Amino acid sequence: MCTNNFTKMLPMKEFYNEDEIKYGFLPYSPEDECNVITLGIGRDVRSERELLRKFNNCKFFGIDPDAKRSGRIYKAVLNGTFVEGLVAAKSGEYEASILDKFDDLSYKKEKLKHFSFENLLAEKYEHDVIDYLFMDIEGAEFELMKELIYFPSKYPKICQINVEYHNPFLENRGMDFFEVISKSILDGPYIPLKVDTKMNFLFNRIFFVNMDKICVDKFLRNVTHIL
Repeated sequence: MCTNNFTKMLPMKEFYNEDEIKYGFLPYSPEDECNVITLGIGRDVRSERELLRKFNNCKFFGIDPDAKRSGRIYKAVLNGTFVEGLVAAKSGEYEASILDKFDDLSYKKEKLKHFSFENLLAEKYEHDVIDYLFMDIEGAEFELMKELIYFPSKYPKICQINVEYHNPFLENRGMDFFEVISKSILDGPYIPLKVDTKMNFLFNRIFFVNMDKICVDKFLRNVTHIL
């Protein structure tokens, strides 16, 4: 409740997907670049489309194992760059939960090849800043967010992150979740600004902002006295 009251004081926008809300601050200058990365499209680009409507300079880069549907709509609706595959903190073959080919509400588990986010960016991404990172990677977010929080210098500057954290108890993958979040709060660079908790599904959606000067000057320079 306190967090909700606090965020209402901020010029934070809401971008609605089919079953969730993503959050973000728009650049102050209408001339600014806007680069968006989507990790896990899930056949739904409503949030990205809403962001594009609010700030039409945005360019999109997405990765998902489903080229036929997710890839097609990402390119058609957003004119985005699409890579077929999965992302994790490290490259390798891991078990992943992916949408069923015929049912948008069902998932199946498969052992599939994953790109490391670091290598993917080095090979495919040409910018120094990621303005918005949307992440829904079905469990791989625990290690990837830990990597981003502990080793931010290995990556382009990431100004805003919306991440869906799934069941932390599955294979003990989230046992250091609170330690990682505490480090982020105490040491930066990412501050968790908004948390949507879905206890009946055992997952949390968290919106992080980067307090680095580049990001603050672009998105937050008029609200730092509140933060």
